Amino acid sequence: MVRRQNPPSQKQISSRQRTGQCEIGMARRAGPAGYQHRCKGNSARLAHHTKRHPVPRRCAPNRRSSTRRITPSVRPSTALRRRGPPPLVSRMEPPIISRGRGQGTQHRARTKVQLAARECGGFTRPLLAGPRYTNGSRTDPTGHRSKAAAAKEFCQWYSELPPWELVVFSGGSQGKDGIGYGYVVMQQGQERPLASGKGKLDDCSVVFDAEALGAWCGTERALQVASPGTNVTLCADNTAAIWCLRGTASETSQWAFLAFHKAVREWSGNVQVKWSPGHMGIRGNELADGLAKEGQKSAPDLEAGPTLAGVRAGIRFRLRQIRLHHWLKNRNGLSRRYRAWKLRYDTRQHPAELEILSRPQLHHFLAIRTGHGDFSWYHRKFKHGSAELKCSCGAAKTPEHIVMCRKVLGCFDKWP
Repeated sequence: MVRRQNPPSQKQISSRQRTGQCEIGMARRAGPAGYQHRCKGNSARLAHHTKRHPVPRRCAPNRRSSTRRITPSVRPSTALRRRGPPPLVSRMEPPIISRGRGQGTQHRARTKVQLAARECGGFTRPLLAGPRYTNGSRTDPTGHRSKAAAAKEFCQWYSELPPWELVVFSGGSQGKDGIGYGYVVMQQGQERPLASGKGKLDDCSVVFDAEALGAWCGTERALQVASPGTNVTLCADNTAAIWCLRGTASETSQWAFLAFHKAVREWSGNVQVKWSPGHMGIRGNELADGLAKEGQKSAPDLEAGPTLAGVRAGIRFRLRQIRLHHWLKNRNGLSRRYRAWKLRYDTRQHPAELEILSRPQLHHFLAIRTGHGDFSWYHRKFKHGSAELKCSCGAAKTPEHIVMCRKVLGCFDKWP
């Protein structure tokens, strides 16, 4: 006689689901192979149930949810990164007019994101790249030495180089004509450089971008003229650029640093980065600086467009101009007493009196400056009938009376 089995209760089904979820979690931690094996096992179990069973019914996809599936071999974070740029980036450009007058052209910028993107300019967006660790990437390029000692050591090192190794000197310069970069490729025992170059950056750039572009262009040129397996040393006088050349690339001019890192990995020889102190009589540095100054007057480099650091510097400059214009516009509306102080409008630095004076002393100090306080004219202006208009010494309360009162002068030695 076959004993009839009762259908499982809801409590038993929930327990089985929790057990299956734990097994799936363990399989995911075991790797893609274990995850796929567990999915096949669960699919075989669900195939024995009817469509009316609650478990297959709950496993059916929801119409309101997304039907996009992620394969077990691809992590969710990787799949999300492949979807494209963040939503905020896609909203930076105004949409295209689809019909009517002006069809095929862009709408004018209306939203805050579009207006901000228009002010920023078309610089190259930085990529999401991980940190880079190499030998010396976390070591101070100067070695905690003075420029004189480092220059003497550098000249000694350069004189001992074998004649087949190449040395690249790069530099950047900024002047009234713009921002330029220059480089020379030299070899020990030869007076004339093997190769040299110069260029001009976009006006929306900084000197750091010139240092980065000069280092990459000089290294690229040296690898072109060098024989396979030749050791190349890049010498730069900008320590900030050396940090990015040795280690993680910065956000501004990131493409130049990433191109340098790729070239170093693919080169059959050894490529090193060394600090050469600037303006210390090193011939390679002087030649590179001279070419950088000449590059300011040359035609702009097509590869060097607006940079992130240049855009940030331009925005900060415009903010300062807007702040100064606002101050000059509203300064005439201030009281004559306050204008007599000739205070400078600067919100970035804390005034010295905030660190020196105590809170009660600061209260009297600001009252003297603004003229708003326990003064007779202030009480008469706002019709304070119960206010005392005279000091205890009998004189009228004026902003200057706090330092001219005879009672205060009696304890002058106790002033801060």
